[in-house]
Amino acid sequence: MNRKPRIEEIQILRGLAFLAVVLQHSIAHYTIVPQMGLGDGVVMTLFLVASKFAVPVFVFITGLVLFYNDKPTFHYGPFLKKRWSDIFVPYLLWSILFAWMNLALGHGWLNDVGNLLGYALTGKASYHLWYVVMVMQFYLLFPLWRSIIKWCFQKLRGWLGMIALTMAGLLYVWLMGNVYDIGLFFKEHDVLGIQALFNQFADRNALYYSFYFVLGAAAGMNLKRWTDVITRYKYVYWTVFIGLYGYFTVISIQAFYTASGLKFQFNQVFLLRPVMAVFLISSIFVVYHLAMILIRHRKHRFTQLLYVIGTYSFGAYLSHAMMLRVGYYVDEWLFTELSVALRMMSVQVIAVLLSVTLTYHLSQLPYGKWFVGLSNREKARKHTMVAEE
Repeated sequence: MNRKPRIEEIQILRGLAFLAVVLQHSIAHYTIVPQMGLGDGVVMTLFLVASKFAVPVFVFITGLVLFYNDKPTFHYGPFLKKRWSDIFVPYLLWSILFAWMNLALGHGWLNDVGNLLGYALTGKASYHLWYVVMVMQFYLLFPLWRSIIKWCFQKLRGWLGMIALTMAGLLYVWLMGNVYDIGLFFKEHDVLGIQALFNQFADRNALYYSFYFVLGAAAGMNLKRWTDVITRYKYVYWTVFIGLYGYFTVISIQAFYTASGLKFQFNQVFLLRPVMAVFLISSIFVVYHLAMILIRHRKHRFTQLLYVIGTYSFGAYLSHAMMLRVGYYVDEWLFTELSVALRMMSVQVIAVLLSVTLTYHLSQLPYGKWFVGLSNREKARKHTMVAEE
């Protein structure tokens, strides 16, 4: 059976999204550094707003890959087994490691088991693990998503499909404007005991990222049409992106000025807001367009670097919070004389290099897959077997 050709842009997208994630987390650390000045705040705002695409693009990739590789027959057991070994087990092991580092373990085995169960379900072991909890919901409910989206794809083709996707996007923007009211409803009517998912854990509720997944699914089921749209309508989505980029940059900088003086906060760019949703949707188109441009120059060193980063992005994502800690130590040792913005960028580069390098080396070990979801040893063995045949 012939396999579909690889979508080369995917690894570029993953590489860009991972760089954006590390940048956001590095910025979050340095906004509370005492030496922060207005100039540093402006630079960080420019970087932060530009990097907000990270989570939407990762969710988009999930939908795209799942539906691009989907087969006529679907077997839920093997599907979940692969996600268990490639995603959940590495996530669980890193959750244990971060819980130990944060001194949340060591209070007796019964308490530790309870704590770890809570961390596994909520992603609270470290600030970045919430994403895995959120995206796992798409995998667990994939049969439902698959049935609905495929039915829509079969019934609504051509312009009808485009109109339906646009309406889904408008519905999503409306949903983002009602997150607070929905949370209140579930707090008053605890349906099936899931009120926490719409309140204290609303930021990791997959429903609130669903359109990015649906958009990825639409792209995956008709990749040629998707790339045609990216090429044909580039002036439309680039205009929306640039306009909203300027808007969020301005209101974020204005929010620094408080009655008590300068306060560097970025509440204006919270993901679950309607105008931000429009910006993030446009950013998916923009980043995919950039990936298409970069892949045309696949021999360029920057493109090759992004491809490598994208290849090891999941393991690097799991480990990058630890590597940022290493970067902060290096910063205190070497970079304290630099501006805060330069220190932030230096630490980001350190964390990216260390995370990707660690993931690469772990993938070479016999049981490294359990930590990074990827095994280069296994790939090499399969290639050798094919060559011998």
